[in-house]
Amino acid sequence: MLFDFYGGLLTPRQQEVFRLYHHENLSLGEIAALGGVSRQAVHDLLRRSWQELARMEKTLGVVARYQEYRRWRVRWRQSWEDWQKEIPPLREKKPAWEALLAELDELQSPGFDSRPPGRGETGPDAGWVSR
Repeated sequence: MLFDFYGGLLTPRQQEVFRLYHHENLSLGEIAALGGVSRQAVHDLLRRSWQELARMEKTLGVVARYQEYRRWRVRWRQSWEDWQKEIPPLREKKPAWEALLAELDELQSPGFDSRPPGRGETGPDAGWVSR
């Protein structure tokens, strides 16, 4: 989740190697071969990327706040379901509450597409190593 929130702040090379390793499931050796570097260089780049992501979260705390929001939303949803059982007229308001929740979710979303990019965007033709 750290990459989803802060990945755009990494260097293009860090982003590419991170995606290849974590989203495309390539091995260190495969990534090293694509980039013409050693496995150790790829490992070091991934380690530094994780350290940078962790540093950003420690400083900004965006992921922690987002996770707290998600926990709050689950509690709120359960309360809403309980209230509807206890107060039948609330059922009529369900569409309005659902729309309001959807709007709130949109405001809280990290604004990214969490699906891994297609192979053409991250594969050998992406040229992540420029010399």
